Amino acid sequence: MTKLSFKAKAPFPKVKITTSDLDLKKAELMIRTRVTRALHAATEKTASQIDTWLDEAMDAKIYDWPRETERSDKSIVGSPRNIVDTEALKKSKKITTRYGQTFGEVKIEYKARYASYVYYGAYIYPYGQKDRERVFTPGRPWVAYALTGEADSSNTDIGKYIRALRRNLDLDVGS
Repeated sequence: MTKLSFKAKAPFPKVKITTSDLDLKKAELMIRTRVTRALHAATEKTASQIDTWLDEAMDAKIYDWPRETERSDKSIVGSPRNIVDTEALKKSKKITTRYGQTFGEVKIEYKARYASYVYYGAYIYPYGQKDRERVFTPGRPWVAYALTGEADSSNTDIGKYIRALRRNLDLDVGS
């Protein structure tokens, strides 16, 4: 599975002053420079806040889970729960900003190989042990929760799609 990535791009407002007076041309350049700097600073501040929100969303005990499981520290967790076990997923986060003349962009990436499984849901072998029966792990869309306050996985839950295939087509998909 590939890494999980999201991008948001916001256009900068246009600043236009028209005049033939040289002092006003200098003022126009100064205003554009200050607006651009202010928008870059605002984008950086937003990226910093998003970083905090993402960690808080992962730590929030709000995600439904169909069964009790044992975590890496041997604790037993049920539902609702957070999505942090070893912290490898959380530590794989990378937030970058990029600017053009007319936009600012914040990009969120999670480089853990299983990031999209956690986000969208998947059928997995517990702890990669192929001798065990595959289980369904529901999607836990922490990025959406961090940015919108909604933890509903109905739009990201691949299991919902697979269950619909089974129901509607009478196929043994995903087993």
